[in-house]
Amino acid sequence: MKKQIPVIVLGVVCIALLIGYAGQKKTIKLLRGDIASLKSKASTTASESKNEQGVPTLSSVEQRPDQSNRLADGFAAPSAPETPDSVDESQTAGRKLMEGIAEMLDNPTVNEMVKASQRGALNTLYADLIGYLNLNEEESEFFMDLLMNRQMVQTQVGLKMMSSGITEEESAALAQELEQSQVLFEEQMRDFLNNDDDYAEYEYYEKTMTERSVLSQMDEALAGTGAELSDQVYRDLVGVMYDERESFPFTSDLYDEDNTDLSPARFSSANVQNFANDLEALNEQIFQKAEPMLTREQYTAFVKTVNDTTKQQMVAIELAAQLLGGGN
Repeated sequence: MKKQIPVIVLGVVCIALLIGYAGQKKTIKLLRGDIASLKSKASTTASESKNEQGVPTLSSVEQRPDQSNRLADGFAAPSAPETPDSVDESQTAGRKLMEGIAEMLDNPTVNEMVKASQRGALNTLYADLIGYLNLNEEESEFFMDLLMNRQMVQTQVGLKMMSSGITEEESAALAQELEQSQVLFEEQMRDFLNNDDDYAEYEYYEKTMTERSVLSQMDEALAGTGAELSDQVYRDLVGVMYDERESFPFTSDLYDEDNTDLSPARFSSANVQNFANDLEALNEQIFQKAEPMLTREQYTAFVKTVNDTTKQQMVAIELAAQLLGGGN
């Protein structure tokens, strides 16, 4: 499965955005102070651990193939980061920042705060799929537990891979750990759903998450205007957008989710610019295919939403490039 931006980078960047990248040296100093303070406050707090349980299965699930599986609200665009004084300083400060965040996640208090925030986001992202699969409360909780476990592994391993002083051997070991955890997750999810059709729908839902997020923001902009997309148009448009993205000949490997290379060379300014050019060309192809499917009002909202989303993606990529010492 591939998406427009690597999951590892997105997860790490989202956390970095929350903490803030402006004033790098000051931020790192404050982070270290916060880490010491939080560890002191939480020294008497034991982290909770769940008992290992077998993976439940769904004996039967009511299928509703005509449902559009819509995503809820998207996320607001992050603020653009300040430009670092030099590439070397940016790489060192950026990776130390990742190291500091990784240390903070080892603290039970901070870890629980991050989990709560990410679980809320995942609940929103997967609400429609949960409805489509007709999961009851207990099944929904377990489904979210599986997604949360994957999310936290991706975040923690991603932060370690971006930390300063990591060797090539350590990076390769972390990449293997991430791959193994994904294999285990897929096995658990398949056992849980216990239905080939349901698992196929789950896979398609994840593959088209980017498209659903865009259309969800578009629907929000059109809410109350009477121009909202019908369920069928929504699903057809998701398919068109996904097919165009999958068949597009990307020139930048930043599109490849399976590529765990976080070196400055991969996030060079030239590669980032190639990725931006690719997205612009891809969007134009999508616009051509989408225009006959939409009313004038819908098409205007669609173009604006796609362009706004692309800007958000590039802000995240450019921030990642700065954190990783790219941009040269």
